[in-house]
Amino acid sequence: EPLEQIELALYALEHFSELHTGADRVVVFLACIRGLGHIAGEGWRKDQVPRCLALLASRGAEDVGLVAFFKAATEFLLIPCGSAEAASVGGMPSASWAFWKARLKSKTAADMIALKTSVLKWLGSLGADPPASLVYLPSMVAVVENYDAVCTIGESNCKRMDPELDLNDDAALLGRLICATLTSAPVGHEDATGSLRVEPKAN
Repeated sequence: EPLEQIELALYALEHFSELHTGADRVVVFLACIRGLGHIAGEGWRKDQVPRCLALLASRGAEDVGLVAFFKAATEFLLIPCGSAEAASVGGMPSASWAFWKARLKSKTAADMIALKTSVLKWLGSLGADPPASLVYLPSMVAVVENYDAVCTIGESNCKRMDPELDLNDDAALLGRLICATLTSAPVGHEDATGSLRVEPKAN
């Protein structure tokens, strides 16, 4: 039932920080993707998007659970739809890819397109109302997908948010965008935290 899947997604979003890092968070994120898609769907979005926005607003940009949830969304959208068996994924730590790969190896390209579409439609329904430092990066990484059905939605999301971004003073947004492109931390900044933390990752 769509409503049950929506409730699961919102519960996961609210309690994501209570999960162990790694496999647990990957499993739960994948389990709630259908619910995320329903939140943005016709017949549901009028009531469910405001619920989701209220939950996000109550936490803030540095909330551990929200940061982890949107990080999971970014990692998932980085994975090429036709490369569930790849040895590595550019832009993702190898340890993270191991957790995703174990649970996506049976997914076809069509399966991945459907799942990514649900996540991107949910992200698009949020607009820039939540902290941009959380919602912008996942849509941005989807733009490099080879399948038009995915990259077109990512591009559309970014174009809608672009005019509302504060590229002068939103340090969290700028930090996350920069750190997402770095494969290793600058010398002397290996112990940085928050939006300035760089995880070693594949090129």
